[in-house]
Amino acid sequence: MPASTAQLRRLIALGLSLALLLLSAGCATTATPGPTSTPGPTTTPTAGPTETPLIDHPTDPTTVILRLEEGGGFVPISFLVTQAPSFSLFGDGTVIYRPVEPPDAGVALGPPPFLRASMDEAQVAALLAFALNEGGLGLARAHYENANVADAPSTIFTIRANGLDKTVDVYALGMEVPGGQDAGARAAFLGLAERLRDFAAEVKAGRATDQGVYDPPAYRAVLTEQNGVPGEVRDWPWSDLAPEDFTPRGQFSQRTAILTPAQAKALSDTPAGGLYSVSVLGPDRAPYVIALRPLLPDEEE
Repeated sequence: MPASTAQLRRLIALGLSLALLLLSAGCATTATPGPTSTPGPTTTPTAGPTETPLIDHPTDPTTVILRLEEGGGFVPISFLVTQAPSFSLFGDGTVIYRPVEPPDAGVALGPPPFLRASMDEAQVAALLAFALNEGGLGLARAHYENANVADAPSTIFTIRANGLDKTVDVYALGMEVPGGQDAGARAAFLGLAERLRDFAAEVKAGRATDQGVYDPPAYRAVLTEQNGVPGEVRDWPWSDLAPEDFTPRGQFSQRTAILTPAQAKALSDTPAGGLYSVSVLGPDRAPYVIALRPLLPDEEE
């Protein structure tokens, strides 16, 4: 075999060996893929607690924005002259309300004292929204009669909020005949009245903050002349106030005077809730009966 041919064969064999070595090295260094990252759990933002939108209303501390008053009907005059709203919410969030008397309260010299509470703006908005919607005041007309009942009291709502300024007078609320006129509206009014009558439950539930007993800045006293007065009769309690200082005013032209807290305490050690009737003898020894009613922040002295 010629030498040139042998050399050529060795070169070819060497080339094949190098090719095989390169192929092995390439297979050995093939990169393995890194760890695959898996996405974390998807988080969906959750909405916060539903809040009642704020409702426009006066903010003055002497302006009533929601009130419940019940009165009239066939009751003694002493109850009429001491009648006062059982619930009043003022523009600054102050609430003045009469607590529900216990069933065994019996006959007392006067009604229980008013209590005070405070509400923040969110709490005020929630109560006003209830009064306007579920309570029916938003679409209510001014008067609701009940032809099936006589000599019953009226329930009077006042609201000044959400562009409204009105009074709704509902006669004989809670004495409806099933299926009677305005049954739906009356049911709504009754639900609102029951909530406002027992406002202590709202305070207990945290929808208002207790502020203790309401301390009236003044009282309205009503003086009535009598032919005779039964029971205990007291001497005239004031040296700075005479019967002539009581002047006619009001629906029944009662003779009234405005008393300071000190003058009111001359009639009773605990006059805060008012007094139905106290029998006194005037300086001229004429018999009188005096009824006492605390004034609320919106009432003129």
